[in-house]
Amino acid sequence: MKLYKEACDYVLSLKKNRNFNGLGRMEKIVEELKHPEKEFNTIHIAGTNGKGSTLTYIKAILMEAGLTVGTFTSPYVQKYNDQIQVNGQTISDEEFLSLVEDIKPIVRKLEKKQEYGVPVEFEIMTAIALHYFSKRKVDIAILETGLGGRLDPTNIIRPLVSVITNVGYDHMEFLGETLSEIGQEKAGIIKKDIPVVSGCKQREVIHVVEEVAKQHGAVLYQLNDYFFIDQKKESFSVHTEKHTYGDLSTGMLGFHQMQNGALAIMALECLTEKHLFQITKEQIKKGLMKGKIPNRIEVVQKDPLIIFDGGHNSEGLHALVNTLSKEFSNKRFTFLFSATKNKNINEMIDIMRQIGNEIIICPFKHEQGMDPVEVYHSLPSTENIVVQEDWKHAYTNKSQSLRDNEALVVTGSLYLLREIRNELRI
Repeated sequence: MKLYKEACDYVLSLKKNRNFNGLGRMEKIVEELKHPEKEFNTIHIAGTNGKGSTLTYIKAILMEAGLTVGTFTSPYVQKYNDQIQVNGQTISDEEFLSLVEDIKPIVRKLEKKQEYGVPVEFEIMTAIALHYFSKRKVDIAILETGLGGRLDPTNIIRPLVSVITNVGYDHMEFLGETLSEIGQEKAGIIKKDIPVVSGCKQREVIHVVEEVAKQHGAVLYQLNDYFFIDQKKESFSVHTEKHTYGDLSTGMLGFHQMQNGALAIMALECLTEKHLFQITKEQIKKGLMKGKIPNRIEVVQKDPLIIFDGGHNSEGLHALVNTLSKEFSNKRFTFLFSATKNKNINEMIDIMRQIGNEIIICPFKHEQGMDPVEVYHSLPSTENIVVQEDWKHAYTNKSQSLRDNEALVVTGSLYLLREIRNELRI
C-alpha cells in the first residue's frame, strides 16, 4: 500500500509541470515504450459534457458482445488509478506500481533533453493506460480526452472512430473564447479517413466540425442530420440511414443520456459496417441499460432522496435541472454546490435557482476550488443562498432533516463529489 501511494505521489508530482510542447513529447514516450497504442483497436472521445457517459455505453455494449474493453477516463472518482480499467475493473495497485516503475527511466531520459523536458501528469497517465492495455491484450480501448483534443496527450492514437459529444464554454483559458475556437480544438481529434460521430448542436460548431472532417477526408455522422432520436414516453429509438434501434432505455437518467446513447450506437455502427466487430441490436439494448457511472444524476439514497451529479459547468447543470424537474417534479430541491474558480459560477447558480428552494455553497480541498464567501458577495442577489464553510456539516444536517417532499442534490465539481464520497464512504 505504501509503495502504491508513493507511485501515485510520483505521478501527481508531475502535475506542477506546465511545459507543454504539443504532442512531440508524447510521441517520444510511446516510442520509448515500443508503441503500445498500435497493439489494440481504439475509440477516441472528446467533448465538453457527456464523454464519460458515452464511453460507458460503448463499453457496456462491447462487453455485452463478449469483447475485452479498456477504458481511460478522467478525473478519477474515488481512487487515483480508477481512471484506468479493463472490463470495468480498475488496474490493481500492484500493476499500477509496476507500470510507473517502467515509466520512470523514460521520464529521467526526457528530463535530460532540452527539446522534451519533464512530462506532465496527464501524459504519464495516458502512457500508463496505453502500456497497460497492451499488456492486457484488450480487444479495444476507449479513451477520453483530458482537455480539448488537438494537443491532448490521448491524441497520439489512431482510432477506428472519433466521437465529439458536444461543445460548450469550458476551459476557455486554454481552448479559446468562442464556441468556434473551442470546437476547433476538440475537432483536432479527427484523423484522415477515420469516421467521426458528432453530437454538437450549435450551427457554428457543426460548421467547424464539417470543415475539419472534410479537410481530413473523414466521413461525418452528425446527430439530427444522419441519425436521429425518437423519444417516447417510456423509451426511445435511434434511427440511422441504415438501421433502426428501437425500444431503448439508458441506465442513467435524462434526455441528454439518450443523446449520449445515440452517439454510442452510431459509433458502434461505424465499426459493424466495416465488419470489424459483430454487435447485435439486442446487445446494444442490454448494454445501454447496463451503462451506469457514479455522479451522473445518481440516486445515492432514495428515502430521503439524495442525488449526486457532476454538473461542473453551465451545460451540465442545465441537463441536471431539466432532468430533476421532469423525473422528480413533486420535490423541493436543496443544492449543495461548489465549483472550481475558472467556471462561470454566477451563471451556474442562476441555473440552479430555476428549481432550487435553497442553494448551499461550500469549499472543497483543491487549489482551484472557489471561495464561497467571495462568490456570495459577487452575486447580484443572495436570496436563498447560504454560505457553509464545512460541507460535511451542511451535508449531515440537511440529509438528516429532509422531509418526504424534499431532496438534497450535491453537484458541481467532481473534486467536491470525490471528497464527500471518500470521507463518508458513499
